[in-house]
This record gives sequence, C-alpha cells and structure tokens, in this order.
Amino acid sequence: MVWVFTALLIGLMPVAQGQAASDAGAEVRARHVYHLTKFVQWPASAFTDGNAPLRVCVVGDLPAELERLEGRTARGRRIEVTSARPGGLARCQIVVFPEGLPDATVLAGLGAGPALTVGQGGGFVEAGGILGFVERENEVGFVVNPARARTAGLRISSRLLRLAEIVGAADRPAR
Repeated sequence: MVWVFTALLIGLMPVAQGQAASDAGAEVRARHVYHLTKFVQWPASAFTDGNAPLRVCVVGDLPAELERLEGRTARGRRIEVTSARPGGLARCQIVVFPEGLPDATVLAGLGAGPALTVGQGGGFVEAGGILGFVERENEVGFVVNPARARTAGLRISSRLLRLAEIVGAADRPAR
C-alpha cells in the first residue's frame, strides 16, 4: 500500500506494460530523482551563491533518463546533470550511483558534505548511502537513512519519510 501512495504523492505512474521492466524502472527512478528535490532541503552552504545550479552528478555512465533532467528547475534552481568520477563529487547536491554498490571509499570521500546520495536497493543505504530505490511489484519505492541525511546537513520532509522504509534510525515519523 505504501508503494501506491508513494506513486501518488510524487506524481509517478507504475511501470507501464509493454516496456522492458528495467527501462521503465530507469525512467521512473529518474523521475523520482527529480521529485525528490521537492522533499529535500539543502543548506545554503551547499551552493556557491543564490544562482548556482542544483547539480545532479552521476557516477559512471550517464543514463539518458537522468540526462533529460538537464535544464529543468527545482527549488528555484536550474538542474545541471553531469557524469562524474568519484573524485569530482565535491560540488554535487545529488550524487546518483545508477548501478551496483559504490566502493565504500567513494561514499566516505563525500564526507559529511551536503549531498543526497541515491542508489539501488536497501544494500546501497546499508553501505552508507542516504536513499536507495527498490522495485516491488512493478513499482519503485525507496529505503532512506535519515540519520545519514542529517549528518550530511540535509533535511528530508516527514511526508517523504512516512512513505519510505527507514534504515538506521529509531525516529520514524508518526503516520
């Protein structure tokens, strides 16, 4: 039931019939990344100035679905999407790991900086990420570690946390 409400809350549709599940899942995850910007607040220090873009950095190959976010606006900032190497993530507000688990040193290298780390599955969050997408019954949901988000200086809306599977925190918002 939570997965259905997740889709309704952030305007996403379940995986469409006739599409390859992985392609449709990638499209839904890309839309999730965009809609997450409505539920996450970054500290002012995350940006060089009031006109700085919101940078979405993809570690590895840049999926076409995420590339389509380029130029959209989120929280009054233009979205800039780029492929980045692990050492070039310092100026990123969202860091996406589209496939597999990142090397622990990559996540550790981000330190406590204000970056929302997004990856695949609950294992991503357990490995040190903040938000991991999970697919269940043709719908995309997510696992979140709110304690890690707070350490990074991010504020995640309680509306989003109520819909997520929480990992690593005892302070789940009331339903």
